[in-house]
Amino acid sequence: MKILNLLAAAAVTLSVPTLAQAKTGVTFLIVGDTLTSPFSFTNTSDEGEKIVGFGFDLSTLTDANYVFDTEGGGSTPFTPVNGTAAKTGLVAMPNIPDMAKAFSIAFFDFDPGETFSYNIDVDINAGGSISGSRLIGAKVYFDFDNGTRSEGFLRAVPGRPTASTFVTERVIETGVPEPATWALMIAGFGLAGSAVRRARSRALAV
Repeated sequence: MKILNLLAAAAVTLSVPTLAQAKTGVTFLIVGDTLTSPFSFTNTSDEGEKIVGFGFDLSTLTDANYVFDTEGGGSTPFTPVNGTAAKTGLVAMPNIPDMAKAFSIAFFDFDPGETFSYNIDVDINAGGSISGSRLIGAKVYFDFDNGTRSEGFLRAVPGRPTASTFVTERVIETGVPEPATWALMIAGFGLAGSAVRRARSRALAV
């Protein structure tokens, strides 16, 4: 029973990463006209953490009329560029309705040092294009495979009047174990099963 209790405690400990373990990082800079300039973000984590999710929400802007213009003349639907979808393991193309205010995407192979780039048009009620600086205040998050989420907002970039950049406001635990943790947990349960079988065998032998 002592072996089982120790393994169970280890599994619980491994399955909930602590914020102290999180050394994640990302850069997300938006410059110029969003109709013609791609959005790009780079995984800058320093201990191998992969980006597994990204969310972009315009509803937090002071002006409630900002939308993603994905259909009709002069619009640009969500379109990955420069082969970055395959490189980062984009799970699926998101279905972003015209005039939507938010979307999210997932990845399975977005390693540190890699960049994902995409085009999408942001308008005010489908009228006129928007520069990066006009998106200051939009909410953004990034999920990492160590079970943490970096949440924040787009903020001003000193000296760059048409730009905005992602600034992390807080890092929270999402409770999703990273792949290595799952492997350790499975191995632990296997050892626990072996211990139970040995104990039963000894009991029967007696």
